[in-house]
Amino acid sequence: MATNVNAEQVAVGKAEDQYANFIASLAEKAKTSRIYQRYKVLDSFLHLDSYPGPNGVPIHVEDAKLSLISFDKSGNLTLTPNIKEHELASKVDMDSSRQIFIVENITPKVIRLFGGLWDIDPQFFLDYIDAVPAGMDITKEETSPRPDLVTTAWYRHQAVDGYLPILKSMSTRYDHVSFRFVGPREYRREDSCKVLERMKPDMKKMNVERIAGLHVPITRKLGKGGRQFDNVAMARHCASIWFKQPDDSNHSEWTKAMILVDPPFEPENGETMYGTRADSAYRSFICRPLPNEVKERDQEPRSSYRASLAHILMHEFAQGGDFHPLIITQAVARIIASEWISTSAYIERDLNTLEWRLENDEPGMIILESSLKKLFILRRRIRKYQGLVDEQLNLFRKHLPQAWIATYAPAAEKAKAYMEGDFEQVRSTILDNAARLSETLGLVTSMIQIRKGEQSAKQNDRLSFLTVIATIVLPFNALAAILGMQTSWGPGNPDFGRFWFWMNHVAKMHAKSV
Repeated sequence: MATNVNAEQVAVGKAEDQYANFIASLAEKAKTSRIYQRYKVLDSFLHLDSYPGPNGVPIHVEDAKLSLISFDKSGNLTLTPNIKEHELASKVDMDSSRQIFIVENITPKVIRLFGGLWDIDPQFFLDYIDAVPAGMDITKEETSPRPDLVTTAWYRHQAVDGYLPILKSMSTRYDHVSFRFVGPREYRREDSCKVLERMKPDMKKMNVERIAGLHVPITRKLGKGGRQFDNVAMARHCASIWFKQPDDSNHSEWTKAMILVDPPFEPENGETMYGTRADSAYRSFICRPLPNEVKERDQEPRSSYRASLAHILMHEFAQGGDFHPLIITQAVARIIASEWISTSAYIERDLNTLEWRLENDEPGMIILESSLKKLFILRRRIRKYQGLVDEQLNLFRKHLPQAWIATYAPAAEKAKAYMEGDFEQVRSTILDNAARLSETLGLVTSMIQIRKGEQSAKQNDRLSFLTVIATIVLPFNALAAILGMQTSWGPGNPDFGRFWFWMNHVAKMHAKSV
């Protein structure tokens, strides 16, 4: 028995080494050919646990969390909700039995093991990591927690090939799909203070760097006992799905599946700076329990995407769902679509608050300019969200992997139609917000012009008055200097009154000294 275990360990170790060496050979070619540039990302990640950090100590690698849904030959399901990373090799079957591994917070060990044993295309892991070598970032705007990798942000990179998308006609040849989306999370703290709006990740809790933009809701008037809306972290996430199928397989013959998801986003100094993080707020798409049901339905977990996805898949299969790749993909797509709708809801709430304030208040220039800046931020985010959702909608319409849709299956066609419908709904909410934002932007711009006109009229009145006073009291040169000031201390600007106060005080002191 011990001999068999040792033989299995040797085989697993050999497969891991072969896969790591294969990636290293591709990364080595990047020295002479740019088309291999991105493989340096995966090669660096595979050496994450030995890469020296800023203080010379190897970077900390948090263990991955895994859930396993396995099928026996009779089609019975078993869920193993929590698998330790050191137990993984003993859980992977190399026979034709079906297994779905849901991996949270991927590690070098997980990539080497699954990649080596299941011969996985490295592009699957590259699409999920979604980073570029640090040498491509020529701006050095911030110090990355990973000195060798930086998150994808095309406008900061020297080599455009690091972020160019694949042609859609080629994507159907892959055996995987990847989704980039935003997962909003509320942060509550009892006191209000200024916080950083670009939230840096706590890399002690995640191995793949993700970032988040802090959405600070527009303030509103409060009634008795009221409080402001909680801040929301708009965290960028990625999810990837892969199926192992023989070359001549149809939809019922896949044997292995892997789903990569991110852990919950945790910022540096999270509780201290931002407060307590809430779980996902999206509306459940599992039917509510009915009054006459004898057995109470399980409560859907929201602590992580891994836990939610495992629960949803088990619920789907328990209802007699097909095992087609699109049925499994639909579970992931529903979570993503639900997160998109939550994201749109936060933006819509902000637009409604701003419109209400414009209707009921008399905002001054400072408030209007602040609102204009807020609208610019929302516009940039909406444009990015719209691009990602359009990409995902087109994927479901006509760019799914050919191996997944080669054989017709009624349940799969139904799932495909449902995914298209869900993302049409998401796209509609984003377009509605974009149109509403454009109208509000025009309104705020018009109000700023009106305020400037009113300000100019007041300034002219003051200048007329000052001209009369100056002809009596001040020399012409002094008057011209005062009227020509273009700073905030000049005529018509907020600090002009303070300027006259201090000048009057100085004049009195000068008169006494004389």
